[in-house]
Amino acid sequence: MDIVALKARRVFSRDHGIDWFHARMFHGTCHYADDYALGEDLTNPLRLEKNVFRMPGIAQPSLNLVLSDAVRSRIEGVPNIAFNQVVFTKLFSLPFAEGDFRHWERGREMAEIDAWIDSLPHDPSLANGLGAYHELVVPRGKDFFPDYAIDTVSVEMPSGVVKRGMIVHASPDFIKEFPIYWDGALLIEGDLFRTAFAPDLDLTYFVHAVFRC
Repeated sequence: MDIVALKARRVFSRDHGIDWFHARMFHGTCHYADDYALGEDLTNPLRLEKNVFRMPGIAQPSLNLVLSDAVRSRIEGVPNIAFNQVVFTKLFSLPFAEGDFRHWERGREMAEIDAWIDSLPHDPSLANGLGAYHELVVPRGKDFFPDYAIDTVSVEMPSGVVKRGMIVHASPDFIKEFPIYWDGALLIEGDLFRTAFAPDLDLTYFVHAVFRC
């Protein structure tokens, strides 16, 4: 059985054509302290500041994915996941493109450019036609591993993450019960990844590796 380890790209080079600015424009910025895990009381919505230019179907502003209605519909019925409401606290439309680094004209330091982005006004009218978005809430694997026979697997991620060599935990029985879970990366059963996630996944902003267990 194959499994996909998925993470947002957080290490950048000019070879990728993007830096942290592009990633912020793509993923957005969320505003609560901790990402929810399955079984927790989903008291607070995910509050997201987002550029609506080239709005993606899948983004990862923190640990959990944010999904469009279309992507959510493909995983309805998948066991042991939940969805949390996404509330857009700021919407703006700012064109950006891979390979375009003119944002550095706004300042010499990341903090200066972040301050400029933070100063952009909220335009509520941009919500029209945007559709609903949802935080995908998944289990933390470590909370459930003791009940299963689990294998330890070494996974080499592509460039674009802080730690390329990862140790993850998986087994055929576990992935059948928990087709999506968190264990240092988002682990997704292979067929589910290909049918539900891959069609909307922008691999400029994500990295993934496939392994077998």
